[in-house]
Amino acid sequence: SPLEIGKFLALKNTPAPSTMKWRGEKMKYINQHADQFAIDNKVSSLPVTLPMLKEIARNNKWHMYSYLEANRIIEFLNLKKYAKRHRAFAYNYKGRTYVLYDDELGVIDRNFAIAHEFGHIVLNHTVSGGILGKDKDPNQKAKQENEADAFAYEFLCPLCVMRKCKLKTLDAFLATGILEGDYALHQFSKCQTSNHYLTPVEASRLEIH
Repeated sequence: SPLEIGKFLALKNTPAPSTMKWRGEKMKYINQHADQFAIDNKVSSLPVTLPMLKEIARNNKWHMYSYLEANRIIEFLNLKKYAKRHRAFAYNYKGRTYVLYDDELGVIDRNFAIAHEFGHIVLNHTVSGGILGKDKDPNQKAKQENEADAFAYEFLCPLCVMRKCKLKTLDAFLATGILEGDYALHQFSKCQTSNHYLTPVEASRLEIH
């Protein structure tokens, strides 16, 4: 059964560090953005579903469609080849933000791909040719892809909530239905190995109903 997240605690404003000397600190910063995004969008249950993702997109005035639904848009923007090579992408056009995703993805792959694109938007990643997260510098592009992945993991499967559940085995983790396969293994491993203390933002996701 889904894990229900109770009412959120009051959030204390914590200034984001101006420079990130350590990768761990950068990931913590991104996790806080993901948790705050979930709070702001009233994510009250896990797993996050496609209807929930669509509602979040609507509330943020983003236009989210599957590739099939957006076929004419993709053709108009000359992005057919790009869509074939990518599971999803976010695109800025005349002040509008589009989040487009492949219809043929499985549930977890699809939700992760969409959350990844949300990450590009929320983290204010660079835009090249209208596509968010794209950059002429390959190192910057790779960095932003890693950050968007980290955002998606935390948004869909918050570490603070999973630690509170005290899931001791990967099978128990999988049984929640939140993630599967390599996604679940990645986040389960982080639950077991990360040195961690609760931030105010994480505390606001923790009260299980």
